[in-house]
Amino acid sequence: MDKLATYESIIELIIEEIHGIDNHLNKDTMNWNEFIRFSDLIHDSFIIPSTTISPVMRRFLYMIARCKQPVTIVAAGVYTGYALSWMVGGAGIQAPGKKKFILGIDTDENALTVCRNNYSTIGLTDGVFEKQRAQDYVYKANKPIDMLFIDIDDPISGKVDYENVLKNFYPFLADGAYVLAHDSNERKFKTDFQPYHRYVYNTKLFSYSAVLPLDSCGITLTIK
Repeated sequence: MDKLATYESIIELIIEEIHGIDNHLNKDTMNWNEFIRFSDLIHDSFIIPSTTISPVMRRFLYMIARCKQPVTIVAAGVYTGYALSWMVGGAGIQAPGKKKFILGIDTDENALTVCRNNYSTIGLTDGVFEKQRAQDYVYKANKPIDMLFIDIDDPISGKVDYENVLKNFYPFLADGAYVLAHDSNERKFKTDFQPYHRYVYNTKLFSYSAVLPLDSCGITLTIK
């Protein structure tokens, strides 16, 4: 079996397992041909200075959004927008239906400039991309958040503020919202993630949490 088929099989299995926990997740909407078309669009259009979003991770982000169909997606630590793009593509940002709301937050203005340009090349001109620390961001949109992606990486404190980012946005999460915390399987961030994992595992604020070791970085899925 080639690598592409292996990646697809892994993601299909994980989506099936998540569907067993959340039967609102529409696993029947998975479509790999659409993923390939969108992947070609992103890699032909985006400037991607560097990324730790692996081939299997981008498939997961695309397909979890395709099956979840979030209306509002927030990316804390959006950088140049590459990770977010897979959720945007999976959600079908230009598809008919409810108008989507996309918010990206980062502290790097240069990266945000690239991010805005990247999204303009695929026709997303109404996404909101702001310079701010995500843990301090004042969320003013009158839209409950269906999917929150966290990938902040402070040059001094690393990822220790993931917990504070989630606490900041928690009041605005829709019931059943998905929180995706990237890098939770990365060995060098193990200590940084301890407060975050204590919060999502040991409180009654969430119905489910699990680390998905899709690659060396991994991702923690938490469902409100």
